[in-house]
Amino acid sequence: MPSLRKRIYTFLALSLVTILIFLCVLGYVIQKASIHTDTKNMMVYYGLFIEENALEQNLANLQRGGLIAAYHDVDQLPSYIREAFPWNSMNNEALYEQELTNLDNGNVYVYALKYRLKDQRGDVFIISEYLDKLEEQMQYDHSLWYENTLNLLIAGSILLISMVLIFLLFYYILVKPIRAMSLWLSNPTQPISYEKIKYRELIVVVQSYENNLEKQKEIIEKEELFLSTMSHELRTPIAIISSSVELLDRLAVEDKISRINCRISYAITNMNYLVKTLLWLSRKNNQPLSQGKVDLSELIYQVIKDNQYLLEGRDTETSIKCNIEPEYNIQDNYGAVHLAIVNLIRNALQYSADGQIVVALEDGVVTIENPYEKDFDQANNAESYGYGLYLVEKICVARGYLFTIEYQSKNVVATLNLKC
Repeated sequence: MPSLRKRIYTFLALSLVTILIFLCVLGYVIQKASIHTDTKNMMVYYGLFIEENALEQNLANLQRGGLIAAYHDVDQLPSYIREAFPWNSMNNEALYEQELTNLDNGNVYVYALKYRLKDQRGDVFIISEYLDKLEEQMQYDHSLWYENTLNLLIAGSILLISMVLIFLLFYYILVKPIRAMSLWLSNPTQPISYEKIKYRELIVVVQSYENNLEKQKEIIEKEELFLSTMSHELRTPIAIISSSVELLDRLAVEDKISRINCRISYAITNMNYLVKTLLWLSRKNNQPLSQGKVDLSELIYQVIKDNQYLLEGRDTETSIKCNIEPEYNIQDNYGAVHLAIVNLIRNALQYSADGQIVVALEDGVVTIENPYEKDFDQANNAESYGYGLYLVEKICVARGYLFTIEYQSKNVVATLNLKC
């Protein structure tokens, strides 16, 4: 995620670069405009001088100066100048300029201006002619550049200092409180002083976050109380059933009853594992679970066999395909592994659509893939996708397993990596 401070620094840097480029361009434009303006002012002043001194009939003596000349008649202009400008349509006191070749085949830069004398005394046509080298020297004169650059540097420095001060003020007013809130949100163990965040909107965000934290704590405490209570409450009926099974084992019963007894004993064993695992989860994992060798291949086959009744009596045509690595053993807690796998396989069997359920085991990674209906709302089914997957996620977090579930176009794929 982008950082607000970094974005502001980037914006400031880009602004400074833009301003520097703008100042350079502005300096060049001012340089060109100043030469243009100075030349026009000189020629207008020359026309005013002729007008005030009534010299329009004696221009021949004035035009000998060379740098600037005035003519009372267009026909008196040198041919290369006369033909280069639209004298009859020129606006009064408007400056025109052209790069021309004079009669000596030299490159010259010519400024032309028509000055209208007052009292209907006619027009005076004023020209100012420079050699190209002189014109270029005027445009790039070091003294002019130095003066303009110095002025621009002073103005630019003032502008940059003003921007930095505005940025610091902006940072103090807005960014600093947001940063203080961000630091607190990363570790909200201690209450934050409202003076640091200043603004009502930020205080509302902090208060809402604190209220949500309190609600989450209450939910977690209730969840832990529920798991602990359920674990303790299950112990009594399990003990009663276990005692009854032991009593039946001592009696001489038929083989059929004996097989049923074995199934009950197996279920009781798994329930004991379930109770211990739930009790461990409710105690925030302060006490480590016992570990032993778990035959993962046998466990998966047994879970499928125990839950295959979920496919009976249904309208769907569902089959199970197993790609299970034989005799794959891991060193882990049997109850945690069993509880995770039984919830995933039971979900797949109970909520599968028509098609084939694939259960695979390869190098400690269990993959369960089953078809599902697109209109099936798993979010509203608390039994399968609420408690079941919730317990799987809790176990995976506590034991360090990697669990993912992906809903594809036609299938849902659950992956449980027990080797993480």
